[in-house]
Amino acid sequence: IQAERMLRLTHAELNESLRKSGYRLPTSDEWEYLCGAGAQTLFRWGDHAPGDHYPIDQLKGKGAWSLHTQANALGLVIAHDPYKNELVGEVGRTRGGDGGCAICGGAGFFLGWLTLATAYSEKEACQHDPAEPIAVDYRVARRVLELT
Repeated sequence: IQAERMLRLTHAELNESLRKSGYRLPTSDEWEYLCGAGAQTLFRWGDHAPGDHYPIDQLKGKGAWSLHTQANALGLVIAHDPYKNELVGEVGRTRGGDGGCAICGGAGFFLGWLTLATAYSEKEACQHDPAEPIAVDYRVARRVLELT
């Protein structure tokens, strides 16, 4: 996909483009499995999250706790930045972040981390208008190979 075209691409158009090239976006359930990598805890790294800073603070070099920035058991760096969410196969839906709403809304440290939980999915934060172009600075598209 050409860079100029990518800036105006909708979720449905990206799905179609990936399909034509033999790929697709993971379904929401597949994304959850990819994120958790078999972990049966709230977060892929366990059940703990720091209570004195947000995940974005470490990304800016302000915190020493960095389990959320490390690869999971499948080798994926996934759901590490609450400002970025990931497109899934269901058009208009995302996973792995809320665009920073919980952080900017001042809901507290735990809710800032909760958006990185493997099972996190909140209707208002994880849905978008499928006709709008993808916000490339805030959305991640993780393609998977279609197996037949």
